[in-house]
Amino acid sequence: MKRLFIFLFLISFLFISFLAGIANADYGTRKSVYGRWSDEGKLTYSRHGIRVCIDNEDGRFTEGLTTGERLLFGFPGEGSTSHTNFRVDGVIYSNYNWITGATYVTCSAAPHIVDTSVVCSWDITGVRIEQVLTPVEIIPGLGTLFIEYYCTPTDGRSHTVGILLELDTMIDDNDAAPLSTAFGYAEAPGSSGREQEFRAPYMPNYWQAFEVGPDQPPEYLVGQGILYGWGATMPDRFCVGSWPTYVDVAWDYTADTLHNTYWDSAVLLWWYPVTIAPGDTFRVGTYYGLGDPTVSIGELTLSWNLPGGLDFEDCNYSPNPIELTVNVQNVGDTTVFNTYCTLHLPDMMSVAADDTIRFTTPSTLDTNETGTVSWTIDVEPYPNDTVVCVSVIAHADTADSNLIFRCIELPAWNLNPPTASIITPLPDSITSCADHTIEILITDENDIETSSIEMTVDGIVYTWGAPELAYDPAMHRISFTPSAGHYYSDGSTVDVCLDHCEDVYCNDIVEPLCWSFIADLSGPYVDWFSPPEGFMTTDAQTDVAFHLTDDVSDVNFGSVVFTINDSMLSIYSDGVYLIGDTIIFIPESIGVDFSSVETVWVQVIRAEDMPFYCDPNPLQEAPFSWYFIVADNDTTGPFFDNFAPTLWPADSEFYIACDIWDTSGVYDDNTGLEGQGVVLIWDIDGELDMDHLGELQMDSIPGAGSFGSRFQTITPVPPQAEGVDFIYRVRAFDDDSDLGAEDRHMSWSDDRRVLIYNVVGPEYRLLVPYDSAYTSCPRQEIDIWLFDENGVDTSTVSLTLNGVSYSITSDELSYYPEESLLVFVPSSNLPYGENVVTLEPVADTIGNFSPGDTWSFFVDTRPPTMSNNLPAQGAVIDALHPIISFSIADELSGLVDSSIVVTVKGRSFSIGDYGVSFDEVSGTVVINTQEAGLSFRDGEFVTIDVFAYDAVDPIFCPPNELHTGWSFQMSLIPCRESPNPITPNNDGINDYASFKFPNMRQKLTSTRIYIYDIRGKLVRTIEASDVVGDDWLWDGRDERNRLCRQGLYLYVIEVDGEKVCNGTISIAR
Repeated sequence: MKRLFIFLFLISFLFISFLAGIANADYGTRKSVYGRWSDEGKLTYSRHGIRVCIDNEDGRFTEGLTTGERLLFGFPGEGSTSHTNFRVDGVIYSNYNWITGATYVTCSAAPHIVDTSVVCSWDITGVRIEQVLTPVEIIPGLGTLFIEYYCTPTDGRSHTVGILLELDTMIDDNDAAPLSTAFGYAEAPGSSGREQEFRAPYMPNYWQAFEVGPDQPPEYLVGQGILYGWGATMPDRFCVGSWPTYVDVAWDYTADTLHNTYWDSAVLLWWYPVTIAPGDTFRVGTYYGLGDPTVSIGELTLSWNLPGGLDFEDCNYSPNPIELTVNVQNVGDTTVFNTYCTLHLPDMMSVAADDTIRFTTPSTLDTNETGTVSWTIDVEPYPNDTVVCVSVIAHADTADSNLIFRCIELPAWNLNPPTASIITPLPDSITSCADHTIEILITDENDIETSSIEMTVDGIVYTWGAPELAYDPAMHRISFTPSAGHYYSDGSTVDVCLDHCEDVYCNDIVEPLCWSFIADLSGPYVDWFSPPEGFMTTDAQTDVAFHLTDDVSDVNFGSVVFTINDSMLSIYSDGVYLIGDTIIFIPESIGVDFSSVETVWVQVIRAEDMPFYCDPNPLQEAPFSWYFIVADNDTTGPFFDNFAPTLWPADSEFYIACDIWDTSGVYDDNTGLEGQGVVLIWDIDGELDMDHLGELQMDSIPGAGSFGSRFQTITPVPPQAEGVDFIYRVRAFDDDSDLGAEDRHMSWSDDRRVLIYNVVGPEYRLLVPYDSAYTSCPRQEIDIWLFDENGVDTSTVSLTLNGVSYSITSDELSYYPEESLLVFVPSSNLPYGENVVTLEPVADTIGNFSPGDTWSFFVDTRPPTMSNNLPAQGAVIDALHPIISFSIADELSGLVDSSIVVTVKGRSFSIGDYGVSFDEVSGTVVINTQEAGLSFRDGEFVTIDVFAYDAVDPIFCPPNELHTGWSFQMSLIPCRESPNPITPNNDGINDYASFKFPNMRQKLTSTRIYIYDIRGKLVRTIEASDVVGDDWLWDGRDERNRLCRQGLYLYVIEVDGEKVCNGTISIAR
């Protein structure tokens, strides 16, 4: 965030500088062109981490650090825009040749090094002015540049001399460095700050320039100037503000601290003219160098440990409370008394009992002695990101007061909890989707902490990380989509609760959001119909009725479509009535009769229910069919149906069969045409009325036909040649003999034909999917290569899939002759498991038939499943190295072992990795966490994520993937030693003391056990290198391997430098 702030700050500065450059080309010219000195045109000197570069011609200087960071503009080689103006006897001179109203002067003595200083001088109208630049170190580790000017008359006359020093501040890469003083920072929104002006004696003892701002973190750079003390001469006037303004100041300047703001920052220091007599010297000095926001320089120099900002973590500011310590050092020449500090806090900070004034310890401070004072500061929640300032003023009876202040960044802490509301499904609503996604709207002015989300669905608790849970931050929605194996069951009431959802400030919803909805996964069904199946009636206007019901939702009777024979009807058709849940067709109401001796077929084709969500469920067992028969009191002969075969290969004999039905039954005396037997006549010339070639007697065969009794020729038809026009006709009598044999009625069937075809029909081969293949495509396309050199007669093409037949006119079935490809594209999902596909007999264009073939393939749309996971979900584990195991399997296509990936603590393991085993028989995966190099912290929540996929052929569709997981928690290991006492005599009993302690599972910790005798003398140190396995043992010996004396010993256990356990242990003999 800080780096982003700097970037935006600099971009804004550059943009405003660009605009200012358009308005004032002179400013841009000065910054970009002026003083581009070369390495030969400057002198460079470094000491105490400070590097100063001085122009060899006019003595202007710039300053930075030996590590390369800038403190003034132009460092190290661009050229300095900082400069010095000299007022000699009322005339203004400057070593900067851009100053209007000032005479440009160059050095009379070029810069040169004298001892530890860089010295140059100017001779101006009888006055020699010498500039001395000395890198020094007032505070250890903080180098600074001591800037001095010595003014001496050289012509034996008195002169008045004043000095104006302009410093063009630039902290590292920020030329718009915000400036503050010991009296505070003048903030101005939209700029680096507001202009400030000070006049002696009301002068701050120091000023600071920041790389980012007064609230910047400690890693950023600070420049600091000292205005008085340590040999510095308090200026008569001091201003902080805008370089584009200050660069044009020759001497006179009127500040406007109410309106003037700045980006490109600079400071001005005036030492007003004084009269210098011959032989006298007028000297002024100031400091500017590296600063520290935790140090305030003065007679009472202050330093403190106040952080530059607080973080928000673990539902609180960090640190909170702030343990503030202020150090007050007396750097004066005399002892000070009654030293105390006053703490000033913003509204959201407080100390106990408002005790903001405290004396230092000690309160009497000798020269260079330091006293301290401390406060515990509590920080209250604040709803917005803000910057607050804290200051401390130090006082003493015989010293000037001093102030240290710092502005720190305080992140927002909002106490308003999220609110949750239901999006879908609504309470008590009905859905037909087994995997209906539950959606909840989360309203909160802050971001949601997704790891806090916890939902209970159907009694199962889901926490963040479960694949079923998701959160869309853009839509502020929590969604839950059940995974395979946890789909809602038909007719079930699904109970849902959003148990927990916290925002980033750890505010949880006020109470769980709970409701329920109903899953309806089955459509309506017919549970009663009339007339009953196979009922025979002589009433030609018999009413037809059926009753529809749905176990969960209502039936949409407007969706019902049914047929009676070839007539398609609905509740809106004439003669159809809806009474309650029963649909009735009354033929008499519209004057309709059923034909005599008619089989009336009734089919309920479509009916849907009415769920609130998702598509309606269709009719179960659609189409639902039954029939009844309208008889004629047996005044006609039998009826014939279901003749077979309709085609047969040439040159092979065959039998002919058909169904024969009559209300009185079928009579057969096995006498052929002369009697009343069932007989078939046939010929090969396409007609039977003139003559016939042969006759065959027929007899009933076991099993009822689909229509009456099944009869078949007793002897086969002789083999026939290809191309003959084979025709036949069947005769039968009914068994109505109430009036004697003459009462029997005879009937002939229609003329029927059998196509005699050449046995060499089209060739075919199943391409996609191959026979016995496994596919994850719910609508798997079926491709069959179908070829005949004479062309395929597409009118004969028929495909049967799972008992349902499709012709070439079906939308699902297409033939592409150019590619010899028969393609079947399912219009709905194929059933899970085995699917059987049959290419029915098919002919070429000249009538040659091929018998067809049957293949099968398997549709697997379910991913592998995981079970028997150990440790169990949410379990608390005491073991140092727990064993992780689970079972994984796929019931249909099987599992790809190499696909199994287990992720523990961000590390992924595969089968075969060290510490990972897999039993192919039981499907059990076991991870030995010790062998796998895993270690755990006390109380750590361990999450295991499992990924695998099944063995379907990926050439069809991607395999079904399992994404699941669970978590458990490691227990807290208490401090424990045993046995106590020990008897180290090598008898195998109590020879060693074994220690247990918190976080001993961690292998990367620095752990030591210290053994002391009762006098506090260190006897033995046990380190990790002494440990075998997981046992931390003491054998009762000291560092020199000598047995210790009998008695009481103390032990202390440190982990990463922190004392976690201590106690006593005894040695007995």
